[in-house]
Amino acid sequence: YLKQNPDNKEKYPKLKNVDVNTVDVATMNSGFETVAANYLKVFDDVITTVEEKPGDVSDACSRLTAVGKMHRTK
Repeated sequence: YLKQNPDNKEKYPKLKNVDVNTVDVATMNSGFETVAANYLKVFDDVITTVEEKPGDVSDACSRLTAVGKMHRTK
């Protein structure tokens, strides 16, 4: 992503010391990729829920709250 969009690197302060030229398949971490995919699924679920009921976002809020509580206990 950052190789394709180098101007976006400044939006991610925690990545300021990452040299995007050294990131390749050898530096991939399957655990990280799994967690990232899970986060994307949560966001997709929440967006879908809001799109289905734009006037009532309580289900979306409940989903986000549940995920937050789960991560706090880990």
